[in-house]
Amino acid sequence: MQRHRVQFAAAGDSLPQADRAIVARDYVMTLHLAAEALPLREQDGALRVGRTRVTLETVLWAFQQGATPEAIVERYPSLELADVYDVVAYYLRHRDDVDAYLEVQEQTFRDEADEVRRAFPSRITRAKLERRVGR
Repeated sequence: MQRHRVQFAAAGDSLPQADRAIVARDYVMTLHLAAEALPLREQDGALRVGRTRVTLETVLWAFQQGATPEAIVERYPSLELADVYDVVAYYLRHRDDVDAYLEVQEQTFRDEADEVRRAFPSRITRAKLERRVGR
């Protein structure tokens, strides 16, 4: 009967002397545990996921609407599945902070939209539209 042993090691660690003797007799697999950076980057005032232009808000909105990470990647094929899982996991661990960020982003969007509406007011009213279509 063959014995198998799994050794967990932090990045840069080597197996201790006692484990090297076991390697000659058994199969030893070393799993290096290393922290990876969150796949988010700032571009044009928004956080983008991975190397895409898809925003954090877009991914989290889809997740909050019940989409699975797989469904999100189907909807936005430029995303990588692992990046979506990383973003969702970060959101679940830091929900208050991320929700606060999302609220600020939403308010910024509303403020900018209001500014555009003031700069370019609509010259047509509902009544004018109804007259045009003959109502």
